Amino acid sequence: MTQQEAYLRLHRLFLTVHDPRGDQGKLHKLSEILFVLVVATLAGAQNAEEVAAFGRRQLEWLRQLLELRHGIPSHDTFLTVLALVRPVEIEAVVRPSSSTPH
Repeated sequence: MTQQEAYLRLHRLFLTVHDPRGDQGKLHKLSEILFVLVVATLAGAQNAEEVAAFGRRQLEWLRQLLELRHGIPSHDTFLTVLALVRPVEIEAVVRPSSSTPH
């Protein structure tokens, strides 16, 4: 599996996370927000401002993987999503179950 295929697979996993946000004013896909959050965190981002800055710096690369129709979400959007999405849902996506071969 190539690195790009692995990133695309991770993004597909985020499509399974329930989006608790209302429809009004929703510009960004939840799966894309979560993907940027996780990749930015893996790259060393430690807060929502750093996640948004990472996204802006890496926009060209991210658009090879994601649509990002409205660009990178603001740090406030990242904070809102982190407050609404249940951490166990994200953990279930990014952490393999114990029954999955490593």
